[in-house]
Amino acid sequence: MVNLTAFLDPTTGCKVFPSSGGCDEEISLFLYKGQVNMETINALQGKETGLRDHGELIEGFGRPLQKDGVKNLLWLF
Repeated sequence: MVNLTAFLDPTTGCKVFPSSGGCDEEISLFLYKGQVNMETINALQGKETGLRDHGELIEGFGRPLQKDGVKNLLWLF
């Protein structure tokens, strides 16, 4: 797992704010590279996560990518 926010300019505090207005929370961005079977990917499609008692509703989705003949999946939450 790679903490992508560690690559940000240190003068910003290495922080990411998801909204320039309505949000004062900072988030960290991570990259994980691994192998997962299609059954697991299909089970995760559209899965809702987050802390409901905090008003969070986070939905994951995957997008296929192909570069130089290699098939990959970009997974976002």
